[in-house]
Amino acid sequence: MTIKNITLTSFAVAILLITGCNRKLSCEKISSNAHFYRASGVAFSQKRDLAEEKAINVAKRNLVKEIARDLHKKTGMSEQLLMDSLKKGIKIHDLEVVCKHNDRHKGSYRCSLAIEMPMEEFSDFGER
Repeated sequence: MTIKNITLTSFAVAILLITGCNRKLSCEKISSNAHFYRASGVAFSQKRDLAEEKAINVAKRNLVKEIARDLHKKTGMSEQLLMDSLKKGIKIHDLEVVCKHNDRHKGSYRCSLAIEMPMEEFSDFGER
């Protein structure tokens, strides 16, 4: 093989490795808007349903952080106090799953999902 062929082959292999290792699913790109708080989560497990459960918990944790950050800006309340309150107050059945992708990767399942909650649920939060 010539140097040119070796270089081209090496370049092609590098591109394949980079794109294969950096597999982003579309659910990770979903973000909040003027009407809904949104967050995403990704998890791995040997069992598909466990991967989904873990991903929902990761997404809920991210959602709580986002809501607490926003309410802190609006009300001036302690962000940590808001997070503690929201962790207890937001139940899994209150959340709407707006995106979910499952795939199998190297013997385990990978679940990526996004959840949302209406902002109107928190409209009178600072007035209590």
